[in-house]
Amino acid sequence: MYKPLTIEDVNKKLKPVLINPDVSYLSENQLKVIKYLVKVVDIIRDLYFFQKNKHTKELISRFKSENKSELLQLIHIFNDTYNQFDDSYFIENTERCAVSSFYPEDITIEEWNNFLELHPEVKDSFISPYTVIERNKKQELCSISYSEAYKAYLAKAAALLYKASEYVDNFYLKSYLHAQANAFTGNDYNEANIRWIQLTDNNIEPLIGPHELYDDTFLGYKASFTAFICVNNKKEHLKLNELLKMSGIIQSILPVPVHYKKSNSEKSSTMLIVDLIYSSGDGSGPIHTAAFNLPNSQKIRSEFGSKKVFLKNIIQAKFDGVMTEIGALVLSETDKNKVTFAAYFNHILLHEISHSLGIGLIKDDNGAYFDVSYYLKELYSIIEETKSDVMGLFAQFYLVKQCVIIDTNFIESAYTYIVSIIRAIRFGKDNAHGISSVLQWNYLIRDGAIIVNPDLVKITINLHKIEKSIEKFLTAILTIQGEGDYAKARDFINEYSYTDEVLLTILNVVKDTPIDVLPVFKYGNEELNK
Repeated sequence: MYKPLTIEDVNKKLKPVLINPDVSYLSENQLKVIKYLVKVVDIIRDLYFFQKNKHTKELISRFKSENKSELLQLIHIFNDTYNQFDDSYFIENTERCAVSSFYPEDITIEEWNNFLELHPEVKDSFISPYTVIERNKKQELCSISYSEAYKAYLAKAAALLYKASEYVDNFYLKSYLHAQANAFTGNDYNEANIRWIQLTDNNIEPLIGPHELYDDTFLGYKASFTAFICVNNKKEHLKLNELLKMSGIIQSILPVPVHYKKSNSEKSSTMLIVDLIYSSGDGSGPIHTAAFNLPNSQKIRSEFGSKKVFLKNIIQAKFDGVMTEIGALVLSETDKNKVTFAAYFNHILLHEISHSLGIGLIKDDNGAYFDVSYYLKELYSIIEETKSDVMGLFAQFYLVKQCVIIDTNFIESAYTYIVSIIRAIRFGKDNAHGISSVLQWNYLIRDGAIIVNPDLVKITINLHKIEKSIEKFLTAILTIQGEGDYAKARDFINEYSYTDEVLLTILNVVKDTPIDVLPVFKYGNEELNK
């Protein structure tokens, strides 16, 4: 459906926030590194446009020649011509196919399954996160490596990474930049992911490459490109270390049998709090990433661990510009003060820790181990985000009661979580976090943990029930993942992903509040910031 859109419309949904962290302590060489990385981020931005919609490049070229700057800005904001907030396209005749650019537009799940049954020798390359599926001259399915399919972008990015590394003194940063450049040209991302995990004790914290699977709504196998340039925020690390020490205990108390959690044997985990300088790709869409926990490969995690990165300036902006406004509208005068930044930040920290907990690998009928995402396919991202949200609150309740977390309490944790759900529901029906939040809202409403006063349109929490409801919810989600049961995942999502009159009333109350923040970068993307 086509619906015109203006920058003024967007600014009502996304609150512009200047992203200008302190870089005064960086050396001259470190600033040169950032200069080259900014150019890489711009290349990743253009590559991601192509991943989302292969026709976007032609549109951008046309709009530049026609001086249609507002349409260019809209494409840069949404990474596409699709406005997820009202399920419409703001440029006529640009609707994309359901399988994005990862697969042939006419592919069906039946064809996919039949082809792999007849050609089991190609399974690994077909389900690889780093290949696109195309048709050969015989119109048969075939896989093409990212390094070949996206060569025009990745060769340039690799050259810039090598150039940036010339100004790097830190061994681990230099190793990561070299490994990432090699991955862009050789399509083996394992080394780059391992080097990124090992990158610590450096002022500059970049992440560049294909990582998350959200955009593959057909099967959930293919990774989208993303890019972040950050600088370390060295004041916020004490809490992280304490929470990481508790992750083993949280894993042990999860409310499921041991065989639903024992195969997740992550070696170690690093947590960093950073400030964002510049970003592009799948993490910088209309709902900007606030934190990430990578790599997604359970095999790498089991041997080398993972790294959890929190974008402090983005998290603060989301709380100040969105959470407080929603809380003031849907909670009573007394309860709105229970929405606190400490509770919000703690839940985000525990959400990312939760991605590493539960089950990681499941054995198939032939004795081979595969990630849970292999079994749950395109539903994995929804189920995984639901798990991490619910487990995050489960862990937060536990750690508050154990006095490990002392800057917030049980009540603040519960109310802040509920407001966060309402915020995320508005992300759109194609957003995994948005769908996940609808599931959480409906489950807790039906279980009596959330109560809505129909006369005042105010939300209260049954504080005697919510902890038990969260535990039951977590058991259901972890069981689905532990069984690797696609049908149960589908049925669960179908059962709880509805919008009834109660939810519509709440959404109507907050309809004029921002949905998220719109980063305005001081560094990078100069063409759009003039």
